Amino acid sequence: MDRPEIEAAYERFGAVIFRRCVALLHDLEDARDATQEAFVRLVRNAGRLDDPNHTLPWLYRVSTNVCLSRLRVRHRLQYMEPATLPEAIDPVGFEQRLILNEQLARVVEALDERGQQVFVYAFVDEMLQDEIARVTGLSRRTVGKKIKRVRELLAGARGAREVVDEIA
Repeated sequence: MDRPEIEAAYERFGAVIFRRCVALLHDLEDARDATQEAFVRLVRNAGRLDDPNHTLPWLYRVSTNVCLSRLRVRHRLQYMEPATLPEAIDPVGFEQRLILNEQLARVVEALDERGQQVFVYAFVDEMLQDEIARVTGLSRRTVGKKIKRVRELLAGARGAREVVDEIA
């Protein structure tokens, strides 16, 4: 890819990748940074992408990995005393949500990097196994095994599936 093709890719896919990052990070500023990082990686790896049809799947995969990395290092869960919460927040519901988020975080942390990718594609994006295999480069059988592992972990984390349903 040359510079005009990279600029065209940004014009065409920038908003899609940004929405992807917002959906995963739930933070506009962090999503902007992740989107920028994905396109910086496109510039660095432009020589490897000869087929323009592969640009969006490549950006999608890279942006997912960037977001997962950011989520791994982010300290998202902070306990707040119910008395310090704003009045509009139901302390009981908020506390339950924190517990569920913590359980879900443990599930995600128990997965390897490819497992985390499969988790996002299957349970957040609701992609089919064939689609996940194409995006990740894994075999369909391996994708199925990773989905089975995620389901086992979710079954062990009571209520974590509720958080996944809210994310999707």
